[in-house]
Amino acid sequence: MTGLLPSGKSDVFAIIGHPVTQVQSPSLYNSHFADIGFDAVFIALDVEPKLVPEYFRLMRGTKNLRGGFVTVPHKRSAADCMDELTPRAEALHAVSVVKNDNGRLIGDMTDGPAFLDATRGRGLEPSGKRVALIGGGSAASAIAHACAEQKVAELVMSVRRRERHEALRAIVESVPNAPNLSFDLDTLDGFDLVINGTSVGMAGDDNVPFPVETMSAHSMVGEVVTDPRVTPWLAAALAKGCKVQYGLDMAKAQTQLVSTWWDIPPPAIEYL
Repeated sequence: MTGLLPSGKSDVFAIIGHPVTQVQSPSLYNSHFADIGFDAVFIALDVEPKLVPEYFRLMRGTKNLRGGFVTVPHKRSAADCMDELTPRAEALHAVSVVKNDNGRLIGDMTDGPAFLDATRGRGLEPSGKRVALIGGGSAASAIAHACAEQKVAELVMSVRRRERHEALRAIVESVPNAPNLSFDLDTLDGFDLVINGTSVGMAGDDNVPFPVETMSAHSMVGEVVTDPRVTPWLAAALAKGCKVQYGLDMAKAQTQLVSTWWDIPPPAIEYL
């Protein structure tokens, strides 16, 4: 490694959430910064929900805090704190990545494109495929929107809160030529891609987001949870003989999307 020790000249990036013990971005970026001798540091900050506006006020006035990621449960509240939202972030009213442009905060929501980029990295082209998606929160909404943009053939969702159906339908149907969308997922059989878009299975939770008995080896099974690497959901998929997409894959793909936006060299990634 040829890395520099952080100093008063270092750029700072941060990921905020509550909790943050599960996040992978600091290790991905700090090893990359060390390898290329880039004078920056990436940190994780556990921010209580009520203090999210204060955090972004601090970012706006901190010249060398150049931006960062936002994870659960702050993605929607972060959107309220931005000076500008990309069209995608505005449509989803959620933010996963922030750029500090000389005190002006710009938010984007890259979870969906990053997830499907990782799907391609694992060898499955999502366009034209049948997709099952569990969840109705920020990450699942972003993946649903990206599925529509990438022209999947059909999207069937399982959303625990029925009051979210109308908003999710509006998100998907805001994309021209959107795929057929329904909320009556009752089996996982017959889908090319099956996705857990919830936090179920994170950090010691031994539950799965949907009954796994009907999983088929035909499907690729994806996950957004990064810790543990093999969640109960993915363990069930592997036992069924499915190809899997790990939660870390989405985090890796996201580094490619946002690094150029931050004007920093993107790390090389491998899907291991």
